[in-house]
Amino acid sequence: MKYLSIDLETTGLDPINDQILSFSGILEDTEERKSFDECPQIDVVIVNERISGHPYALSMNAGIISSISTHISIRSWEEKIEYSRENRRIFLEKSSLPFYFYLWCLVYLEGKKDNSDLLDPIHWICERKKLSSTIGKVAEIMNKEGKITINVAGKNFATFDQKFLDEYPDFYKGIRIRKRVLDPAILFVDWKNDNALPGLEDCKERCGMIRDVTHNSLEDAWDVIEVLRKKY
Repeated sequence: MKYLSIDLETTGLDPINDQILSFSGILEDTEERKSFDECPQIDVVIVNERISGHPYALSMNAGIISSISTHISIRSWEEKIEYSRENRRIFLEKSSLPFYFYLWCLVYLEGKKDNSDLLDPIHWICERKKLSSTIGKVAEIMNKEGKITINVAGKNFATFDQKFLDEYPDFYKGIRIRKRVLDPAILFVDWKNDNALPGLEDCKERCGMIRDVTHNSLEDAWDVIEVLRKKY
């Protein structure tokens, strides 16, 4: 089975008033377990011109916010693209995420590599006219190929992360998320001693991993895969 482990970092807990800072996903194939570097990955920072949220969340995600500030302050598009490549993550406007994610799924989940050149940051970190053209091309591909159905894994994805994605225009135009989400909590619950489902830190500890959770969305997505791998 193939599934996407998805994790977000946000400015708070309220999907209506708070914002997504980063969106990360790692594609896992349970029949062909690969290393972290070998697994297809998507790592997106959302470029919000203004950022607001809860002080704790803003403090915890200070590094992401600093990278957004740096990206905005860079004047030339070429330097912005280079900054994205150096950081091994792409900086997108909110409106671009649904189309970029659809294209990524089409290439890596559906295996339609003919469109892989459009994933290059040069098509997404650019002037408004060029960006509109890229989104238009992906919209045409979306109309032709149809929706992509994905299995998703994530700690509290259905009750937290997905609520933020629900606020994104166009996200579900090309993506259908199956209702049954793979959450590792149910696999590591202590039915005798727990009063609630365990968090990711507890799940890691109970399967013999280091307890720490970094709150880096890509690393947290990988933690979920590693925890789930203990059961297959």
